[in-house]
Amino acid sequence: MISTSLSLTYEAKLRLLLILDPKARLGQLNTILAQEVDVLELETKSIRVSKTKWIKVSVSFICASK
Repeated sequence: MISTSLSLTYEAKLRLLLILDPKARLGQLNTILAQEVDVLELETKSIRVSKTKWIKVSVSFICASK
């Protein structure tokens, strides 16, 4: 069920479903989820940095135009 919610290719989902051993399948799913968390953390950090830079540029523009 979790694998249907992930943005995996059809082949990756199939490989996951073809793992018959439940522990091995959960281990592989855990690896995939850890990678997803890493990507989300990087995206969040990137957004935060972009917002900070945008605020600095905006403030400097406002101060320069006074």
